[in-house]
Amino acid sequence: MAVILVCEGESGTVRPGDAAFSYKAGVRYPLHIGIYVGYRRKITGQAVVEVVGLPADPRGECFGRAKWGTAGTWSFTLLGQHLACDPTALKGVVELALRQEYESSLVDKSCVWSDEGWTMNSQSGSGGLRSFRRGTCAEFVDFAYRENGIVLTDPSLPLPADPRTRGVNALPHAQAYVFWSGHYGLRKWQAAMEHYPSCLAGERSVDR
Repeated sequence: MAVILVCEGESGTVRPGDAAFSYKAGVRYPLHIGIYVGYRRKITGQAVVEVVGLPADPRGECFGRAKWGTAGTWSFTLLGQHLACDPTALKGVVELALRQEYESSLVDKSCVWSDEGWTMNSQSGSGGLRSFRRGTCAEFVDFAYRENGIVLTDPSLPLPADPRTRGVNALPHAQAYVFWSGHYGLRKWQAAMEHYPSCLAGERSVDR
């Protein structure tokens, strides 16, 4: 399956570079996304996974790594996998995420969460490769995938007229829908994508 519903006890194989999602009701931004950077392994419900993302801590603002599924961190709700992507591209996603983590450890607040538009630095300390500097969790994941040739949602995708999304270029709900449906490069907005779990609409992809 392209999406493993960990919250419902589903099992599967998680790969470095897959997208991890965390859901918590009753908060301003209930759905969170990050990139799995652990080893390829079998997971079942209530698994603990190593994820890098923005922010690393639900109470913080800085990029970093956390063990999702442990106390005080993000819950591990579901896993998104692009099953048909080039393994080299997925490896590149992991390398970018780890490079971002390393650079963020060197300079305090070099990469912070913001919903006022994302920014990047094209002259990072790693051979001139581009690094993410400010934005949301979904914008970082979009950046990491796009830099390695994987387009989750098309830049032209119109986002809903919601004050929370003003200035934002990517939403985790839409990304969850893309993994669920296999419709990569999504260009058409659907109302169901505004919320979780309605964003898991339609037939679940098994090979994309």
